[in-house]
Amino acid sequence: MGDQTEYPCFFHISKRRVAGAILFTLMAAGAAQARTLCVSTADELHTGSTAGNGPYTSTAALQVKLSGSRNAGCSFGDATSAMLDGGGASGTAALDVSGAGIWLQQAKRFANTPQADAGFGFAVAIDGDWMAVGAPFEAAPVPASLAAPTVALNVGRVYLYQRTTSGWQWHTTLTGNEAGGKFGSAVALRGDDLIVGQPYASLERGGTTHYRLELGAWTSNGTAICCATGSHYGASVALFGDADNTFSAAAAPDYGAGHVGVQRKNSSGGWDIETLQAPAGLVNGDTFGWSVAGDGGELIVGAPHKTVAGQGNAGTAYVFFRNPLGDWQLSKQLNYPNPVVGDYSGYAVAISGIWAAIGAPGRTLNNAANDTGAVQTFVYISPSGWNVWQELTGLTADTNDEFGSALALQGERLLVGARSDDSHGGVPDEGSAYFFHLVDGFPVPLWNETGKFTNALPDENDFFGWSVALSGSGGDAVIGAPLDDTDVAPTAVLAGSVTLFRDDVIFVDGLEG
Repeated sequence: MGDQTEYPCFFHISKRRVAGAILFTLMAAGAAQARTLCVSTADELHTGSTAGNGPYTSTAALQVKLSGSRNAGCSFGDATSAMLDGGGASGTAALDVSGAGIWLQQAKRFANTPQADAGFGFAVAIDGDWMAVGAPFEAAPVPASLAAPTVALNVGRVYLYQRTTSGWQWHTTLTGNEAGGKFGSAVALRGDDLIVGQPYASLERGGTTHYRLELGAWTSNGTAICCATGSHYGASVALFGDADNTFSAAAAPDYGAGHVGVQRKNSSGGWDIETLQAPAGLVNGDTFGWSVAGDGGELIVGAPHKTVAGQGNAGTAYVFFRNPLGDWQLSKQLNYPNPVVGDYSGYAVAISGIWAAIGAPGRTLNNAANDTGAVQTFVYISPSGWNVWQELTGLTADTNDEFGSALALQGERLLVGARSDDSHGGVPDEGSAYFFHLVDGFPVPLWNETGKFTNALPDENDFFGWSVALSGSGGDAVIGAPLDDTDVAPTAVLAGSVTLFRDDVIFVDGLEG
């Protein structure tokens, strides 16, 4: 077990129920690197300050044993405790709350009236005190305005939740207007704005609807339908911008080579169409727009089925910037340094500041394990522009995990979905999500895995990590499991769920050895 020296730990923590493991990082003076500690408990954390060693007890703030043994797999939801990663600590230390922090499970939510095979959690978004959850396969009355409407399949719904002093509470349900439209297949939130994709509406031409929060109610703020039959406009959507502008992006990945439309919110609250020219070299079936994400005046678009360097379905991504004329101009195509057939790079994309991430869930890594999946990061360095940076995969990633199938990036925090991960003793396709934090490595900053989330009550084919989202501050995370069975009455098979986590702030008095 290595060094078993025990050190007293002094700190305060706010009262919070924990339904899973707790992750935080201790920065010891003179230590070569941060040490990661996982503690698992279903009890409560009590306010206070205490010194001690040994296991956690419900009568103390939190007491931990610092061990020299390594435990790389900090799995949220596990019923076991893990010890400190690294050697013995000495001197004083402080808790690094800028990165790993303590991710606490806040809530797990199901649809108000769960339906089997509804896909609740297929798409998720979170910003500020609001969360949107898509359930695109829910049956619903269509049209809802009739006195005796017909219940149709795959109409779809979006559930809006608001954070209150009582936690995350259901606020509103939005319902699609067409049988088979799959309303809620994609969602995005920014401030008081919401966009919802309905890619199978209008003979699968697809469509999107903007909503605006006004006087406490979410109201429709414009609907768009695009392209030809089978284009699936609204399969991916994004909301982003800066202090002066809000933009929305929506894609039709099956319209020829693919199509992305961008709109800018005007001073009246409406949406004006802007111009984005598709890059040269695209051909039918490249699925340009399979994934979209934006930040400030930049937009990243994935095309996971594009052939790159002769490698079919290697995939790629494109970064655009908004020029002074208000048009969206290509900045650079971001390719994997060594593309391989079936990488599907660009299946998921994310961008924040000078960082971009591209998910390649079909990539083969770790001694030729098929479809382990990986994420390639890029960094913008002036004047050279976007540069290849670091390739990421999970410490415990294995065959067919599809690591990189979902991404969320906010500042120095990156959340990666691995929807087909067999996390708990080989439970097939239970799914997981990995958390990475940008750390000041030497000589350059690096993305470091600092935690792994799993479903609190895992089951086969939950696909936990199918969708992931981080709030604008990066302090809230939501993870979808669209085939999860409900844990509480009324029960429904494969109804879907979402789990919310929050990076709580801890105030540290010190750590002495």
